[in-house]
Amino acid sequence: MLTTIRKKLGLYKWNAKLDAEVSSASFESIGIKKRIVNKTESELKNWLLKGNLDLFFKSGFITKKGMEFYFSAQLLEIRPEHAVLDAAGGAFGLSQGSPGEP
Repeated sequence: MLTTIRKKLGLYKWNAKLDAEVSSASFESIGIKKRIVNKTESELKNWLLKGNLDLFFKSGFITKKGMEFYFSAQLLEIRPEHAVLDAAGGAFGLSQGSPGEP
């Protein structure tokens, strides 16, 4: 949508290498098998606390970012010997929380 707005404003060459329209692909078309991950809330809380990620566990609630880290680690089978970098940026830092977070 942002790309469409840029085109209407004549800004379609904003970033020729990165600014492209994309559409969703089905899991099957890119060779990914769906997996169901069934976990309890206590498993998620224990994982966050064990990993010193208690900033994602506030006032008795697990934040969306905490759930994202947990399920990413489960689906990608991240192990202690792996290095993980969360390079996504945003308007809010981790210490500030984000809108809608408890």
